[in-house]
Amino acid sequence: TQMTSYFVDTVVNDVIADLMNKKGYSEDFATQQVYNGGLKIYSTVDIDIQEIMEDVFTDTSNFPRTGRGGQAAMVVTDPYTGAIKGIIGGLGEKDEIRGWNRATQAKRQPGSAIKPLSVYAPAIDTGKITEAATVVDEEITIGSDNWKPKNSYNDFYGEMSIKEAVARSSNIPAVKILDMVGLNTSFGYLQNKFHFSTLSDKDKNYSSLSLGGL
Repeated sequence: TQMTSYFVDTVVNDVIADLMNKKGYSEDFATQQVYNGGLKIYSTVDIDIQEIMEDVFTDTSNFPRTGRGGQAAMVVTDPYTGAIKGIIGGLGEKDEIRGWNRATQAKRQPGSAIKPLSVYAPAIDTGKITEAATVVDEEITIGSDNWKPKNSYNDFYGEMSIKEAVARSSNIPAVKILDMVGLNTSFGYLQNKFHFSTLSDKDKNYSSLSLGGL
């Protein structure tokens, strides 16, 4: 059997799920239709990008932590259309068809990558701030548990623009602006605007929504 790419695996899984949800097919019948039903399936893959990703991820010497059990995954998208161009779900030689795909199936904390979605986008969209606004990076205490957030750079830089706060991934400005937006609004944006499907009600707090400790 020819080994399929992580991208092809993802397309197959998605089409099977769509056939089950939209046509009411059983999983077995949906799978049979994908493999033997004569369907024409069009994808957004860029073959050159996918091959480059596979070459890099197959050579584990590119990832020095692999000797200690490290792993990695990657998705490349077109920033203008959102189309997915390449998917890699793990390190090393792929040895299983439709096996575990860390890019699409693993649930991990996003960390500060969440800030533009959970903090800055809703703040700008609701008119709380503009990209030209400023915010003061300073020691604060916030929330019912009197949380004192810290910056990764262990310092406070005072007044800075929103652009600089995003560029530095500063924590205090993100927490302050999240407070302006409100936890419910931020959580609602992630669920309803950005379609996050793995959130828990326990994530409706300052640490999770501003720093990405979901």
